[in-house]
Amino acid sequence: SDLYVIIVFFIQLITTEEDLMKIKYICPECGKSIESNVLDLPRFCPKCRTKVKVDEKDILFLMEMGKSLLEDENLAPLAKDYLLDARYLGCEEADILLGKIFYEGIGGEPDKNRARGYFESAYKRKEPEAMVYLSKYSFQDEEWEEGFAYLKEASDLGHASATGSIGACYASGTGVKKDLRKALEYYEKAADLWAGKLYYEFPFATGK
Repeated sequence: SDLYVIIVFFIQLITTEEDLMKIKYICPECGKSIESNVLDLPRFCPKCRTKVKVDEKDILFLMEMGKSLLEDENLAPLAKDYLLDARYLGCEEADILLGKIFYEGIGGEPDKNRARGYFESAYKRKEPEAMVYLSKYSFQDEEWEEGFAYLKEASDLGHASATGSIGACYASGTGVKKDLRKALEYYEKAADLWAGKLYYEFPFATGK
């Protein structure tokens, strides 16, 4: 849409204007105020070498900018920079996005080993999407039961895609004893979950 083009143009504009990309930091030890370009974040205070303290709103800014830039494949490398900085500064929400970026090679070459680290970090917080991706690693390594277990965890947390995949596992006997009744049960659950997801995200599609 025209609005999308305008937004992308604006993002491209501000990412080339250093004056609009400044973030202020305050050293927790010496109190020195540090101002830096957002894509060149200082890791340590230049005066006392203490790790800088960043305002939460600035970290959220990095995260939101990264998510927005990912919508345009031409800006994907820049999005990755934002998200990496956000994660370095403690934004755990960036784990899943960074995992996907490195797994799928968005804005660069795939690096599935690095991606796995981000998914494992997100898994510790019981994020269903991380479980789904970790199941892929297990299946690739022919660790069938482990892969099924990851999917089951995600399904139990209401992840629609994982629930459908559990149905497929029961139908084929992958990582679990073949059971067509169970397969049908999980396929039906997945359909219900997808229907609910569509209702909350696109209520107009249901005519409500």
